Amino acid sequence: MTLTEGGSVKINLDATDFDPFLRLLTESLSPITEDDDSGTGFNAEISTQLDAGTYRILVNSATSTTETGSYSLTTTGPAGSTPTPTDSRLINIATRAFVDTGDGVAIGGLIIEGSSAKTVVIRAIGPDLANRGVAGVLTDPQLQLFSGPDLIDSNDDWDQHPRMSEIPSNLVPTFQLESVIVATLEPGPYTAIVRGNQETTGVGLVEIFEVESDASKLVNIATRGSVGAGDNVMIGGLIIAGDAPMTVLIRAKGPSLSDFGVQGALLDPVLQVFSGPDLIDTNDDWRSHSNADNIPTNLQPTNDKESSILITLQPGAYTAIVSGSGGTTGIGLVEVFEVQ
Repeated sequence: MTLTEGGSVKINLDATDFDPFLRLLTESLSPITEDDDSGTGFNAEISTQLDAGTYRILVNSATSTTETGSYSLTTTGPAGSTPTPTDSRLINIATRAFVDTGDGVAIGGLIIEGSSAKTVVIRAIGPDLANRGVAGVLTDPQLQLFSGPDLIDSNDDWDQHPRMSEIPSNLVPTFQLESVIVATLEPGPYTAIVRGNQETTGVGLVEIFEVESDASKLVNIATRGSVGAGDNVMIGGLIIAGDAPMTVLIRAKGPSLSDFGVQGALLDPVLQVFSGPDLIDTNDDWRSHSNADNIPTNLQPTNDKESSILITLQPGAYTAIVSGSGGTTGIGLVEVFEVQ
């Protein structure tokens, strides 16, 4: 929601099908406050003082991340400033994978749609993953940003980037060897490549963040990399912000990458989608999914062994895991599309 002037704000979340939970965040996703049962019955209510600006409201169930149902969300702002609803949108995707050399480097793609330039933060994380229990991390990631074949920006150590002062405080890396690019990009497709300094390898994380809401937005984000077993499966995270559910298509590709000259493609990818710890959907061969007939023709995989999940998600954070059927490994691609 957007406030044109500061003051007292009340947000009410009412539901009869489930126990609702309400969270209020800044535009850059820093938490402000949250509530479970301050409303009538088990409903949620937040009353707080806010400055003029844009904020994110996340709605979920208090008891189960897979619980669904109808709800009513109302906002009341200070006199003379009616909160304006914020459209739901993809604001972040992060993919963890084994970063190899050659075709096995991690490649993140994004498409910006709209009529104006958008500022994004792209990060390549490696050393910090060890603090999260990941073994064999990429110790010194390097990041490059391309528009078509043209290199438009690059970074090795984040504090050496010329726009490092613009990195939001909650996105500043923990380790100096990790990489960040802050870029203002015109609408169109872009590619971010993560590799190890001096051809080193290991588990790395590539992340793309939208840092402000405007007319232009991310509509497609994808990552290609090595899909291993155990900790080395490909793990994609996405965050949907806004006030309404969003329908997305999540794809896991492998065999069709061979058509583009990729060596060692994953022959039979399996896709799982999680909300928190809860598995909410899974697919092996895309035609077997219950929503396969509803996938737009231009987004249907070209190989029957590839996986797709068309799903409507409430605002919040989700995880997509790509593995190989039977423990197989290879180069794979995870993609997320906003579907109108």
